[in-house]
Amino acid sequence: MDNTSTPLSPQSEALKFIQYHQPPLKSGDYKIVVEQKLEMKAKGSVTPALTKTFTKEQLFSVRGNRFRLSPTDIHSFYPPAGSFSDHHLVVPHIILNRSTLPWERLPDATAASVSASSWLALLLFDEDETPKEEVLSLAHLEELYYDRGSWTNILGGIYPENEKPEEDKVSIIHVKKEVLETILPRYEDLAFLSHIRLNSKDGQVIGGEKATVMANRLPKENSATTVHLVSLEGRYPNGSRSLPQKDLVPLVSLHSWTFKCSEARQGFSETLEYLSVGTFRLPPTVTSTGEEFLEKGFIPLRHEMRMGQKTISWYHGPLSPALLHWPAPALPAASADELLHYHSDYGLFDVAYAAAWELGRKLALEDPRFAMALFHWKKELRIKELKKERLTNCEHLLQVDASDLFDAAYALQQAEEILLHQRLSPDHKHASCDIPPIIETFFYQLKRLEGVPTSYLIPHDTMLPPESIRFFSLDPRWMDCLLDGAYSLGEDTIAITKHTNNEEVHHHEGQETTGFLLRSSVLRGWADMLIHGYNTRLVDDSGEPLDENATKTYTPLPLLSAAHLSEEVLMVFFQGKVNTVDFSLPPDTLHFGLDEDGDLDEDLPGDSNNEYTGKFWQVLRNDDGREQQEEEDMKIKAIPFHSHEERVINIKGLTDAIRDKLVENNQLHLSAGESFCSAHFAMQMMEGASKVRITSQKAN
Repeated sequence: MDNTSTPLSPQSEALKFIQYHQPPLKSGDYKIVVEQKLEMKAKGSVTPALTKTFTKEQLFSVRGNRFRLSPTDIHSFYPPAGSFSDHHLVVPHIILNRSTLPWERLPDATAASVSASSWLALLLFDEDETPKEEVLSLAHLEELYYDRGSWTNILGGIYPENEKPEEDKVSIIHVKKEVLETILPRYEDLAFLSHIRLNSKDGQVIGGEKATVMANRLPKENSATTVHLVSLEGRYPNGSRSLPQKDLVPLVSLHSWTFKCSEARQGFSETLEYLSVGTFRLPPTVTSTGEEFLEKGFIPLRHEMRMGQKTISWYHGPLSPALLHWPAPALPAASADELLHYHSDYGLFDVAYAAAWELGRKLALEDPRFAMALFHWKKELRIKELKKERLTNCEHLLQVDASDLFDAAYALQQAEEILLHQRLSPDHKHASCDIPPIIETFFYQLKRLEGVPTSYLIPHDTMLPPESIRFFSLDPRWMDCLLDGAYSLGEDTIAITKHTNNEEVHHHEGQETTGFLLRSSVLRGWADMLIHGYNTRLVDDSGEPLDENATKTYTPLPLLSAAHLSEEVLMVFFQGKVNTVDFSLPPDTLHFGLDEDGDLDEDLPGDSNNEYTGKFWQVLRNDDGREQQEEEDMKIKAIPFHSHEERVINIKGLTDAIRDKLVENNQLHLSAGESFCSAHFAMQMMEGASKVRITSQKAN
């Protein structure tokens, strides 16, 4: 079993490729025969010699997936379903959770044993080639394709096993024969289109082995592409393709998805590099009027007073361009009105903290389980405190010691410190004091702004325009008011409770909480991208990003929360002041592809089996797994195609070209008996890990 590995970066993460993981037995029916032979020698004339053989047979079957996959069988695929991006150089792939799946059946049913060739293939269909798909029961399928006691080669010569024909469903696609003859992989290609992918970090395996199946075709530019994972079981008798004499060829489809390939360059890196970068505020006005408030993240909003008067008031949410240094609100508050602040210079109210308090109370009331739990918990503590007070006043008469009784006031004070004052941290732990879990969970989620309407967070669209990133600081006083409003439910008359009147107690130990809001189409295609924040601007004097060796000397800020507010809006919090954000793709979404030179579009000489073009090329990696961008000798400048017009790659021809180039440059070191395989091919086809760096001071 051949394997090779390549580091994703100079850090401790590594991605390892393995040729295959063959199951011990291929799918089929088996018989175990156990034979025991007894021989007894003769003993004189009394006991004659005796020989007897005992035989026992046991039938069993190995049944791998054949006609369908469950959602848990599929780990991921690329490009993402429904994405619209620049995918025209991408070789699509699918990752399967079971590492043996592509080799559990055979494309050549005549083969005596398992092989490196997969029975699964990814077929790409252009928008005008999308096949008709229908779901049939096995019983119906048998009626259509069963002929005189044996299955015809219409479905590849596969034979029915012990499925339940009335219950089991099969998805069938009907492909035009002339299309299938062009895009169906050759048998010699199959051994290079599947491999095992293994992620590790610091020497520890992450997620286990996973099987990967690659396509053999590039998507069409400016068009929708449909991908089907199809069964090729029995399609290659004696190692050659066999298609029926039909205009439409039925294939079993195990999974499918669709994506769109844009004509413009809208890939992961390109989209992020062209983001508008700034702080979270309204755009500056042409006059200086109100700029003092606008630069702090305020926004003027219509305000209807309690008595019906209409005015304009200032509002800001919990996300501000910078940490506000305003007088702390007096908490606890009996009502939101106590938190209104009047700015006499402008003749306008500041309703931010009042709105936060009222919102906290509203969210608490909307959760009846939490509201009742908070009410009864406070009531229980109050009863215990009153009991202690009475016993304390009468302990000389009753001859009791009240000092050992439960101190409800102290317990409540400890709980308030956790619920209201303890800041969000990356390693959240349950409170050590006796707080009901439903109460603790509600406040923890509220600190993460879960349930807070987007209109409170982003009060105006112009603060976060399309394709933009906006940096902010989390206003701790706004959060205090939000939490105090939620905590205000229920009777609370314990005299010792004064949880925020003292500024020294309340405001605000620990590091500043900052973050960013991202609004971009990149979230549709790469919602699970990796995000690292740093409190240093990781750029050199000319503004260029520091290289990996320099970057790894800096420690990323703890990531507190990353929440999707919508399909295209992401809110991220860090512990500490964030000045640099790195976006990168996780190992499981690293994909395969080719490179393109738009200046080279003339075809190179070919032969009867290949079409070459200088438009596509491939940069190879050295034996350490690093791309050799600067080495002209480490580039495949003529990619072989079975059909350049239909973008169908000659996989076997490409693997031969890669192998020869690596040998020529002394970058392929095979052990005795080892051959160039799908693991080596996957490493060379893997696109480099895309990383985009954005700094907060690149505001525009």
